[in-house]
Amino acid sequence: MTYNRSKIMKQAWSQAKAAIASPGYARHQLCELFAQFLRMAWAVAKKAARFAKMTAEEIGYLILSLECKDRLNHSDFQELSELRSFQCTARDRETIAAKLAA
Repeated sequence: MTYNRSKIMKQAWSQAKAAIASPGYARHQLCELFAQFLRMAWAVAKKAARFAKMTAEEIGYLILSLECKDRLNHSDFQELSELRSFQCTARDRETIAAKLAA
């Protein structure tokens, strides 16, 4: 799997610059903030790459298994939101592939 490293670095750098511009952060904290945002950007890219290989049906099963939990906490709701977004993307991808095949 190939990642767009330029996009990941730009995303992390723009988030770090925005955080430094907001009150509450000092200029010397830039390295720590950039490292944190870079880790987060890589996590997002890896998650997106993982779900890019999955079909909408497979993502639907993940959504169903999460919805069947007895109690959902804040991170579960965030995960559901991300999964639904990835499912819509997968459906669109499958629809385009079906049109091209026809």
